[in-house]
Amino acid sequence: MGYLIIIIIIAIVIYFFAKVSKKSEISNTVTKAPSRKTGGQSKPKRENDLEWIENRWKLAELQQQAGLAGMFPKWYFDEATERQLNKLDELGVSVSKRKKITKGQASDLIGMHEPAEKDSLEILRFFKVPTRDMNQTKARHEIALIFDDEVKVKAWKNRQPSQIQKEFFMFFGIKPEKGMTHTEASGLISNHESALAEKEDPKLDEWEAFEEIIDELSDSDFREDYEIKKPSVTLIKNALAGLQKEGKSYRDAADEIDLVIDKMIELKPELRRG
Repeated sequence: MGYLIIIIIIAIVIYFFAKVSKKSEISNTVTKAPSRKTGGQSKPKRENDLEWIENRWKLAELQQQAGLAGMFPKWYFDEATERQLNKLDELGVSVSKRKKITKGQASDLIGMHEPAEKDSLEILRFFKVPTRDMNQTKARHEIALIFDDEVKVKAWKNRQPSQIQKEFFMFFGIKPEKGMTHTEASGLISNHESALAEKEDPKLDEWEAFEEIIDELSDSDFREDYEIKKPSVTLIKNALAGLQKEGKSYRDAADEIDLVIDKMIELKPELRRG
């Protein structure tokens, strides 16, 4: 216990020393130009991103110097690769040649230009972390903070099955055990899918088509292109049932998503954004 207290005190001293003496070091190392992918960001947004990344890098340095096994893996502190530097150049991120950045820092900068992945967003939403404009780097950071808490790790492992998992059980007529967790449901689904694939059951393709439709209609950018609100799963299923009566399979609907959208609007005109 005494050793741990000493380590914590040393870490605090290092942190405040770094904060005073290196306030502008990262700013001098990296100059963030407007993103070529998004057409540029407003000045306040760029400044906020730079301040956020500075704080993350200071935390990484603090944990490394204190010898703590924290949020940052060992590779994070290796030298950035040529491939990463080329990617940063493509993104319009200028890196000072006077100070080499690490592999982790380069990964952070690249991730600031990429949207958060679907699995990451699922974790963040579960813990009620706002995900608006969330990018890969910020998502990784938030998730690392979440899973540093054993209580939250347990809560994530023992969470209830998701809506799409429940849909899988209904689709294949499976009655899950009472109290089944999300993890247990994933195992059951994986085993069932493997068995269906081995038998080349055509119903598996229908399910995968249904999943594709749900995924697309859950994407806000996709819905914006069609100027529609987010539909309920019930409405999607009713639209698919209507299309089946017209001789269209789930796979047909997935391949021609316009059919699904038109049918949903037919069933619920207010789905269109006013």
